[in-house]
Amino acid sequence: MSIQTNVADIIRQSPWFKDLPEDGVQKLAKATKIERYEKNSFLFCAGEITKSIYCLLEGRIRVSIVSSIGQEFSLTDIEPNGWMGDASLFSEEGRVLELQFKEAGRALNIPRNTVLAVADEYPSVYKNLLQDHMLRTRQTYMLLGGMLFYPLKSRLAARIISLLKEHGVTCEEGTRLDISLSQKDFAGLVLGSRQRINKIFRQWDDEGTILMKNGCYIIPDIGRLEAEIELQDD
Repeated sequence: MSIQTNVADIIRQSPWFKDLPEDGVQKLAKATKIERYEKNSFLFCAGEITKSIYCLLEGRIRVSIVSSIGQEFSLTDIEPNGWMGDASLFSEEGRVLELQFKEAGRALNIPRNTVLAVADEYPSVYKNLLQDHMLRTRQTYMLLGGMLFYPLKSRLAARIISLLKEHGVTCEEGTRLDISLSQKDFAGLVLGSRQRINKIFRQWDDEGTILMKNGCYIIPDIGRLEAEIELQDD
């Protein structure tokens, strides 16, 4: 199968281009480039003006909000087949979010002008983009609600449960979190310090809530972790 055919298949499977006629698919595919990125490189940085949309083919991307003084809050990680950059279709202002490759990878790059031309010809693309945007906005509001109203230990438990839905692997001792995240990474995900995150993980390890084995997080009973969401921070 040719690269061109692969690109067309990926576009057909995108929630943004659902039910797009074949003529539109081919116009997008012909304009698409495949680009490689090293670990810790950026797809784009906050403030950058982008002129493309992207689909992650390989690797993992961290989506973060970064303040003017360097503080960072991680919103989510994007896995392969995730689409990004739709804000560039509606605004030529600098991006608010920062997207960094946490693992080396590849991404499709489709020029903004080509996408807009296809969307003008087939307006259902705009409807698909709006539906996907509303879904992601709802998820962001739920996340921010947790950050505002839940204590640190509850926020950390909720984030881990969310990660298990995507990266949980059943093992002999329970469920293994099959993704490489440092305690610094977790601190960025829940707006806490690495020291406090370390303290919580040590407590959970002593209690048997989350075990650390060979650099992996093992959750023997997800129900015990779910109960932590209701607990107050120490």
